[in-house]
Amino acid sequence: MLNDNGDILAYFSLTFKEVSLVHSDISKGQVKHLDGINKNAEKIKAYLIGQIGKNFSVEPNKITLELILDEVYAIINEAKALIGGRAVILECDKNPKLIELYKENGFDELIHTPSESLVTMYTYIA
Repeated sequence: MLNDNGDILAYFSLTFKEVSLVHSDISKGQVKHLDGINKNAEKIKAYLIGQIGKNFSVEPNKITLELILDEVYAIINEAKALIGGRAVILECDKNPKLIELYKENGFDELIHTPSESLVTMYTYIA
């Protein structure tokens, strides 16, 4: 995402990933919604936001997480029309403020185990 001067205001990367649900705490109904068919699915395929960030060295930079996610979802919707998909995931540090920020933007925790250094969060795509 660029401003009028060509400065990078924010960035993100996307890929498609298979995710194990073995350690998730979501209900069978949520599993079925993510999978599309099977409430007992142990793995799903999802769009993974691999990186997401804001360039704080550009001032003023009024880009918000909501605006970045709007761009992410626009690209995912194009891909979804070609290859399908039902879910978006991301992995973030176990920082309560960061987790809350993603929750405020429509994500829920999928995998949050003591043995993992990251929290996996998810949201559905329409």
